[in-house]
This record gives sequence, structure tokens and C-alpha cells, in this order.
Amino acid sequence: MALSLQYVMNRTETSFRLARQPFVVPVQTRPELYRNANSASLYWLLILLHLHLLAQHSTVTSFQGNIGQFVTWDVGSCLDSEDGSITPVCNEQSGDFFPVGQTPVRCTCTDSAGALSECEFSLTVLAVNTPPSPPTCPNIQPVTSFQGNIGQFVTWDISSCLDSEDGSITPVCNEQNGDLFPVGQTPVRCTCTDSAGALSECEFSLTVLAVNTPPSPPTCPNIQPVTSFQGNFGQFVTWDVGSCLDSEDGSITPVCNEQSGDFFPVGQTPVRCTCTDSAGALSECEFSLTVLAEGTTPPEVFQCPGEVREIVELGITSTVVLYDEPFATDNSNAPNLLQTQTCQPGGSYPVGETICLYLFVDPDGNSNSCTFLIIVTTIDTVPPVISDCPPQQTDTVELKQTSAQVVWFQPSATDNSGTATLQTQTHSPGDSFLIGQTTVMYIFVDPAGNTATCGFCVLIQIATELENELMDIINKISGENTTTKEVVMSSESIAEISDVEDFLEEDPQRVELVISSLESVVRAGEASINVTDPVVRSINNLMNLDRDILEDGMIEGGRAVAALEGQITNFQTNDGNFSTVLDNVGVTAVKIDARSVGSSLAYANILPENETLLVDGALQEGNTRLFSDGDAIPLEKRLHPYRYQQRF
Repeated sequence: MALSLQYVMNRTETSFRLARQPFVVPVQTRPELYRNANSASLYWLLILLHLHLLAQHSTVTSFQGNIGQFVTWDVGSCLDSEDGSITPVCNEQSGDFFPVGQTPVRCTCTDSAGALSECEFSLTVLAVNTPPSPPTCPNIQPVTSFQGNIGQFVTWDISSCLDSEDGSITPVCNEQNGDLFPVGQTPVRCTCTDSAGALSECEFSLTVLAVNTPPSPPTCPNIQPVTSFQGNFGQFVTWDVGSCLDSEDGSITPVCNEQSGDFFPVGQTPVRCTCTDSAGALSECEFSLTVLAEGTTPPEVFQCPGEVREIVELGITSTVVLYDEPFATDNSNAPNLLQTQTCQPGGSYPVGETICLYLFVDPDGNSNSCTFLIIVTTIDTVPPVISDCPPQQTDTVELKQTSAQVVWFQPSATDNSGTATLQTQTHSPGDSFLIGQTTVMYIFVDPAGNTATCGFCVLIQIATELENELMDIINKISGENTTTKEVVMSSESIAEISDVEDFLEEDPQRVELVISSLESVVRAGEASINVTDPVVRSINNLMNLDRDILEDGMIEGGRAVAALEGQITNFQTNDGNFSTVLDNVGVTAVKIDARSVGSSLAYANILPENETLLVDGALQEGNTRLFSDGDAIPLEKRLHPYRYQQRF
């Protein structure tokens, strides 16, 4: 606050007021100091004590970057007795930009007589000094020292800090990443400091554990009982104990509570041997010394097997087992010490475990025994047996087709274990197969992992010219609006194709294709001799095929007979002269025998010409007789065997 001393000339007022109500103190002065030459008036010296206009000291914070800040303030006007309200004038302007630091401001009110009053205050702009974000200290798990407990190298990752002014700051730690740290706990402090000196930090600890691996245990001996001297007062006993190995101290000699070579009394003496390394870690072993009184030493057994094992194939219940028999000696020198024996080498032993006992007794009644197991286990090396593995499957497609569905009976398998599981199946019946050869695999496995495989080929062929012709007939005659000419031409084509034996015998499926085309012709219902004659010739050609072809196609054979019967029905419906047909095949009678497989006729017998065996009720046309199903002549009564008599 500023203190101003002002005098007022030619005024009668004792004071004047500031707008912000300064404290006014009237003070009587020495009049001789302030007299006007023309006046004897008494003047007052006014001491104006100004209150705060805004503040004695105003403080604001700089923008980021510490470049300064805009500062505004409000200074009230002054009130003068003569001039009224006077607006103060400041050496700095409200709202201006002020740099970081302190800026003094003085505001003055001056009236028309030159009298003035003023006040002062300071503006302080503080630098922004936000510390950087703290680093992220790691959580280091304890690590183990090198051998010798000299410490361990430790590495860690610590994230950088982010500062609003300096950006990314790399932390500085009091310990260096990757250094060798001693056994124990080491505190680590990492600090980020920005250019303004602001800092942030984090702390963590590194722990290195000491290694204290004990040495390897000593190897204690297996001391056989010894016999006392005469008088049963004891015996000297010696032994060897293997040394221990320590990672720090190397080889360590064990120390025993009893000394090798000492004299031990009759009875049992426990011995403990210990290895202790320089760090105090130890390992030990124990054994017992037995000194027997004279005349109580049992036989000593040799060649006692731990166990005898044999393996047999699954399903075998027993087997012969051979082994080396145990035996014993004794200080009595008795020739035969074996008293009891439950097993014999070369005996038959069942699958499982058999306990064997050999008991040896000396003349003094001292005994020792050998007990062991004969273990017979089974193993399965026999693979499953597959039944009904299909042969090659062959199918034919037309030229424009690329695949065909193929169906077969799936194979099965049995195994001596009672369980055979289908492990792998590459395809299933009804799958679609592309043109060419595809291998189908079935793999069966038993519980022991033995496998058996069924493999066969699926062959998809493109139809030959004749096959395409037969398929065209099936498609054409099966359609609507089929003409008599088309049926006649189709039946002649079938007869010609059925006469090509090599073509049919090469692939039995072609027989089925011929029969399917015949069925199409018969379904057309044409009674013309021009249709019936080729149908009968086609049947006659099929009858002359190799027997294996017809047996493979038994169902197709029944279908062929049904087709022949259907065409005969067509022909007889229109009172056709059937003898004209039979003349073409060299027979005068056709008998349809109603023996069936499923719903299809199974047999067709073509009897020779001049057959005299007649049956009442048979259809008759001149010298041609057609026998119905009910009047069929049994096969065993056929006369005059003829080369055209066929059985499907």
C-alpha cells in the first residue's frame, strides 16, 4: 500500500474521498509552511492511507510452456472534492500478457489541481512445474545365486515416464539393469526428472537367494551277518563307504559313528555315515552290522531271483517258465540244506503272479529263505479278422457325367480280445465317386493297437459306345410319345448288342444294362412280331453267356424272364402267331417256371421242338404250346435236354 502526502490549496474541505474508501487522517500542520501570499487561511495536510485496490500482491499461473499469462484486474476510481470521480491511470494495463515472474503495478489518480493519490501492487506469474508420470517398477521374483553364493546377474524392464513439457523421460536407477547383485536384498530406486527439476520415482527390491545344495549321500554297504569268535564275545568287522560329491567342496569323505575294522559284540549294531559340506548341508546313510553267536549262523542263499517274467499271447492261460534255482551254503558243510520248495523250473504257471519259496535249514535249525514272484503277462499281437471285405466295385457313367454313387455291403471285424473297433473309414456306401479309380479303406483296431485293413477299389468308367446306345434306348423308350418305329429299332439294337458275348462277359453290369433296355421295350406294349422276335433273340443270347456272368446277375436273370413273359403277354394279347417267333430260335415251346428269388422269376426253360409232354390247360397255337406258371413242368421231368435249356 502506498502512503501519499498531499496538500490542498484554497480549499475549505478537511478531506476528500477515494472511491474505494481510503483511510483519511487529517493532520494539523504548521501553517507557516503552507500559506498563500494573499491568504491567511489554514491549510490541512491530508494523509491518505489507501486500502487495497485489488490486492497488494496478485499471483497467477503461466500457460503450459511457462511463456506467461494474461492478467486482468479492477481498480476503483478516485473521488475528488473538486473534480468528482477520477479514473486511475496504471503503468500496466489490465488484460495484458505478463511474463513468468513478478511485475510491479502503480495506479495514480491526479485531479485538476495536480494533486494525486496512488497505490501499488505486484502481479506474479508462476511457472508451471507438473512432475512427469511415475515410472512403473517391476515385480522381480527372487533369483538363486551362482554356485559359491557369489550372487547373480539380474535384469529387469522399467517403463519410461511421460512429461507434459519434455515428453518421454528415461528413468535413472541407483542400480544398473543386468549388474551382478550379491546374496540378499538390494533396494532399487528409479527416478524421472524433467528439465524444470520436477521428479517422480518408484522403488522395488531385488532378492538373490543363497544356494545350499547338500552333497550326494554316501553309499552304505550291505554287510552280511558274521559269526562271533569262540566264546561268543564278538567279531572284527570292516566295510567300505563311498565318498560324497558336493557342488562346492568336491569329494567329501563320510564320517561314521562306528569305525570300520573295530570289534563289534554279538548282536546288531546300527551305523550312520554322514557327509557335511562347508555350508553345513549334509547327507547320510545308515546300515546295520550283525554278529551272530557261534552255532546260530543261518545258511547263506545265492542266486535268489527278484522276479521271473514270461509273456504269452492273449488267450493263452498258462505257460512253461524256466529259471535258475537258488541254492545255499552253510558253515556246517551239510550237503543238502533245501527243506521246502514251492516252485519248479520248467513248470507250468498261470497268467498272473505266483509266489515261490525256497527254504534252507542247516543241522542246527538255522534257516534262511528265498522268496520271489513268477509273473506271467499277456500280450496281444494278433490283428482283428475282417469279414465281407468287398471286391472291386465298378460302375459306368455317360459321357457327360463326372461321377456316380456306389453302394456296397460294409465289412465287419472280430478280434480275440472280443473288441474290434472301426478306426478309419475313408468312404461310405452311397458316396459319390469321380471317374477313375478310388481306393476305399476300412481299418479296424483292437485294444492292443493291432490293426487290420480292408481295401478295395471303386472304378468309375465312362460308358462305351454300346453302353451309351443302351442308355439312350432306356431314356428314349421310357419317355412319352414313343413311336412304334422307335420301339422296333430299339429292340433290334438290343438283340444285336446282346449277341456280342465279349462285350457282355467283360463287365457283368452290361448284362443288367441290356435287361433294363429290354424292360423299357416291353413296357412300350408293342405286340408286333418285329418287336417280339428281337426280344426273344436277346433272351436267347443272354442264356448262352458264361455261367459265372449269369450267377453274378441272378436277380437280373429273373428280370430277363419277367421281360420275356411280359413281351409274350403283349404278343398273345393281339392273337399273335408265336410259332413264327420260335422258329427263329429253333424251339416250338416256351415254359415259364414260377420259381422266384424275391419277387422275380428265377427260371426259364426253353423246351426242344416236337416236345410231346403236354399239360392240360396250356395255351396252344398250332404246334406251339405256351405253358402257364401253374402248369409248369418240374425241372426233374424235362425230356430231351437241349442246349438252350438254361437256369438263372
